[in-house]
Amino acid sequence: MRWMIGLIWVGSGCSGGSSDATGDTGTPPETEETPFECVTQSWDDLPGVLTGSVGGEEVIQITVPTTATWGFSTLGSNFDTELTLREDCQGYGTLGINDDWIGLDSYVETDLSAGDTIIALLSGYGGESGNFELHAFEVEDEESDCGDLLDTDGDGLLDCADESCADLPQCEVVCPANELMGDLPINVTTELQPGGPNAIIPSCGDVPSGAEQTFAFTAPESGTYAFNTQGSEFDTVIAVLDQCEGMELACNDDVGNRLFSRVTLELKAKQTVIVVVDSYDAFGLGDAVLNVVLTE
Repeated sequence: MRWMIGLIWVGSGCSGGSSDATGDTGTPPETEETPFECVTQSWDDLPGVLTGSVGGEEVIQITVPTTATWGFSTLGSNFDTELTLREDCQGYGTLGINDDWIGLDSYVETDLSAGDTIIALLSGYGGESGNFELHAFEVEDEESDCGDLLDTDGDGLLDCADESCADLPQCEVVCPANELMGDLPINVTTELQPGGPNAIIPSCGDVPSGAEQTFAFTAPESGTYAFNTQGSEFDTVIAVLDQCEGMELACNDDVGNRLFSRVTLELKAKQTVIVVVDSYDAFGLGDAVLNVVLTE
């Protein structure tokens, strides 16, 4: 994990003098540039989620509607993000900098008054690029809306994954939720949505992981069975348990440098196990594919 504790701004435009994550760098030099001349887009529809893509650096002018502690996170982005909040384009008055908060996502919070306008610089660590999600919300002591896909208490847990929401009917955990039936090989597709029930944290995944789907599988004969998620639309984790809330028998995140998962397990005829298909992080989204084959 990398923690970015300082940053050097060189030149003019969207840059300034040297700065750290805690505050001002001194008196700004005289400049003809307006405080927000460097922005690539403006955003004032807060709280909410701004989406887009980054090929270098996205410079976003943000105006907040209320006086509060405001949190900004890149949860759900598909690359290693860096996030910096500043008072203006010149780089004087840095409000916060973060690289890795949960996994490769970034998070900064700061106290703002209604009508305040700030600059958010969003870029990829080491020049990485991809699709981003920038979440903005008033920071609360606990999650108040368990269906808004916002981490409003800043703990990295969305909606049903947050302890504040765990007892709500929509967050009830059903295990197993599905049963794998039919002749081998088996191929099933299911959809995972961020913010869904998240009762199982595989040992080989991230903390927090995302919503999961559970499947009961009964071996038709003794042998070695392979379970994999090849064909899934996001970074998966697969685990096999001896029963719901039971002992983990196997777990895998990535096969080599690929983002699908695979485990093999010796099973006896008529032995039933629980197969868990999970998202590596809290924002796994899309179709998850589960394949089951008898290898020998």
